[in-house]
Amino acid sequence: MDIYTYTYVYIPHTMVPLKSLSLDSQRAKSLALKLHAHSVHYAHKLVQIKGSLIHSPHFQTYQKRSAGLSACNPPDPH
Repeated sequence: MDIYTYTYVYIPHTMVPLKSLSLDSQRAKSLALKLHAHSVHYAHKLVQIKGSLIHSPHFQTYQKRSAGLSACNPPDPH
């Protein structure tokens, strides 16, 4: 994604609030790019953690134990 597409897509969500904090346009764009890179990095990290948890033997054991259980609502008190 080029800088122009990035700036256009993220203006309502990041650029306007950053400019309202009295940041000049260049500083706001720089900070927005850093925030974007940071969020992509942690999103990737969360996906990796989820994958490792799903393939964990502890998770699979828990799934087997809870497979026969079904959720039910408590009795109506009225």
